[in-house]
Amino acid sequence: MQARALRARVRLSQGEPAMSRWLTICLLLSGCAEQNSGPAPIAGQMRYMADAALFAPCGGGAPVPIAMEGAYLALEQAYLATVHSPAEPIHIEVSGRYEARPPMEGPVREHLIVERVLSVERSGACRR
Repeated sequence: MQARALRARVRLSQGEPAMSRWLTICLLLSGCAEQNSGPAPIAGQMRYMADAALFAPCGGGAPVPIAMEGAYLALEQAYLATVHSPAEPIHIEVSGRYEARPPMEGPVREHLIVERVLSVERSGACRR
C-alpha cells in the first residue's frame, strides 16, 4: 500500500481564535510525504505599509502576511512603483504557496510565500 496525503482547505468559523480563518489540513493515510504543495497561481489584493505586506485572496478569506523571502523583494518593488499613496491596495497575481510560519508576535499563522510575480495592477479589484 502506498502512502498518500489528502489536502483540504477548510474555512474556520468566525469564533475561532486563529488569525487566518483558512487552515490547510493534511489528512494522513500512512504518513504525509508532501506537507507543502508546490507553487500555484494565486490572485488577490496586496497592501503594504510600515514594512508589513498583507495579501487578501480573491474570493474571500482573511488577509495573510506575505513572507519576506523568495520573490518578495521583486513584489515589494513592483508595489512601490505602482501605488500613489501608502497602503493603497493593488491587484497581484503570483506563483506561490501558503505555509504556516511564526510571526513577529503571537501564534503561528499562515503566510503567503511568493515564488514569482506574474502581474501587478493598480486596480485593487479582483477580476470575476
